[in-house]
Amino acid sequence: MIDIVLNWTVIERFMDFRGIKDTDHLARLCNVHRGTINRYKSGAVIPNSTNLGLLCLHLGVGPEHIIKMEVRP
Repeated sequence: MIDIVLNWTVIERFMDFRGIKDTDHLARLCNVHRGTINRYKSGAVIPNSTNLGLLCLHLGVGPEHIIKMEVRP
């Protein structure tokens, strides 16, 4: 099975580049609860298209830069 997940290594690099201090700051920018960002980070859920767009907007990247596929046995 293949899972679609956010690539937090890349996201954290773009956060640093954009001056976004932490995931709480990112949550405020995207107008979502910090628990939502934490669920994205843990891989429990993936963002809907609106929230993915907000993440990309505030990180200054397209979705192709922060999404990856992982093969699960």
